[in-house]
Amino acid sequence: MTDPSALPSPPPNDYTYDDERVRDARRRLAMWLVPLLILAMVGAWLIFRDDGASSVAECTRTEEVTISASPAMAEALPAVVNLVDAPACTTYVIESEPTPLTATRLSRDSDNVPSAWIPDSDMWVEWLRSKGRELPSSTPNIASSPLVIAVPKAGKVPKPTTWLAVSSDQQYRIVDPRSSTESVLAMIVPVLAYATDPAAGGQQQTATLAMVRRVTPAADLIRRSTAASASAPLFPTTEQQVATINASGERPGTLSAVVPAEGTAALTYSWVAMTDDGAKGDAVRAFYRTLSSEAGQRALHDAGFRTPNYRAAVIPEVGNEPQIVAIPTGSQLEALMNASDKATKPLFINAVMDVSGSMLEQDGPRGVSRMDAAVDAAKDGLALIGPNSSVGAWIFSTGLDGSKDYLELAPVKKLGDSTTEGHRALLLKLLADVPNQVRGDTGLYDTVRAGYANSLKTWAPGHRNVLFVLTDGRNDDSTGGISLPKLRADLAKMQDPKKPITVLLVGIGSGTSEKELRSIVGALKPTAEQSSLAIIERDPAKLRGVFVQALLHGTR
Repeated sequence: MTDPSALPSPPPNDYTYDDERVRDARRRLAMWLVPLLILAMVGAWLIFRDDGASSVAECTRTEEVTISASPAMAEALPAVVNLVDAPACTTYVIESEPTPLTATRLSRDSDNVPSAWIPDSDMWVEWLRSKGRELPSSTPNIASSPLVIAVPKAGKVPKPTTWLAVSSDQQYRIVDPRSSTESVLAMIVPVLAYATDPAAGGQQQTATLAMVRRVTPAADLIRRSTAASASAPLFPTTEQQVATINASGERPGTLSAVVPAEGTAALTYSWVAMTDDGAKGDAVRAFYRTLSSEAGQRALHDAGFRTPNYRAAVIPEVGNEPQIVAIPTGSQLEALMNASDKATKPLFINAVMDVSGSMLEQDGPRGVSRMDAAVDAAKDGLALIGPNSSVGAWIFSTGLDGSKDYLELAPVKKLGDSTTEGHRALLLKLLADVPNQVRGDTGLYDTVRAGYANSLKTWAPGHRNVLFVLTDGRNDDSTGGISLPKLRADLAKMQDPKKPITVLLVGIGSGTSEKELRSIVGALKPTAEQSSLAIIERDPAKLRGVFVQALLHGTR
């Protein structure tokens, strides 16, 4: 780990904490907070290269340095990359991933570790330490942004503006807390605020439970909140995000930012160096030196963050020093997650992966093969699925198993925690061998029908039952097989309201037929227990995010 003395430490932010209220609240946090099941939703990678005297093209070996950050911070980092006096033959890769998902992945995966990490709350750093993840003792703060309530121009904020009033408002929405620190804090701060008021605390509990049932995808939330409609939603976000939305050309000045009367929380962005080895360690230190320099801090401030060097309010109505209440420690967060896991239905997934010959083709600007992207995404997704969930594995291509276009590699069984033994370990081993199974054409229709029939046969009560199919093309069954109308008719006939099954079809690459996949899931009638989905991603390099987006959909 990086020697703390090697890192210059910027001055801390001037936030104060209400310790008396926090002590009472911390005993209450895990008692009732709504389920917070964290899986994964991972953003696309942005690649930036060092343009020093020795160009990448002249290097015999290029050192790739990955900086993982929350999406808001990741958008600001390219400006910093351009300022870095990096070692020769270095490529910086900025990985955009919500902090709760990165933390969960790092708690289980010792292989896929970024060179450096910029989480958006110190509670995740503490939580990871409590899980046994070795992290540097020095994690200096580089930026912050207060949590605020975003109010659309056409919307109305409750008066008086308290956390209880806002949470109870029917127009108030949050993003899925499994992928949003803002949403997590928006549920925790009211607990702290009403720690000494049992009556208000009980009302807040009811309001929070109702609020979670109104979870809205981030993209839809922003689109709806910036529309000129009286029903535009209020939502918790950061001062930085409000400023960014307001500064965009498409939505200038559409949101205002309000801090509830009881106070708020701050998202605090810290630098966590995950390696200090050799050339990569030199590149990590070079990045941090730039990030913490006057020029780097100015770049973050220009992106809407408060920094140790630039502490003034980005949005005047938020104020230079809003009252900040404390956030949970890592051990308290662990207690909340454990309580949530018990209250959340585990997954029961029949996972099916395309191994037709075209999966070896490359797509997207990075030239990533579809098969490599699929295997990597599946491994990451598996690392983020809890031990009480169950997963089985099929592969498919024409004539894979005699006259059948599909082959079961492993039945659906409980994953468990271990990555070295048991069912989770078996699936990881099978995934590593999947590229060796590539052959034939895409027998999609026969496979979806058989997969759905198998999901009905193995349906598990008390679980979210999911049929997950990943393919890179339209149906191309050289051995015959059923037609699309036949598949749609069979699915509609097989659907059993007493056995809800969510069908998730993920299409990757340039050969995927969006119309075809949407037609398949459209044959299934949505219910309160299941809503099937087709997701298309042309660039395999972005599959990690799409893969986890589909899994998140399956848990709703």
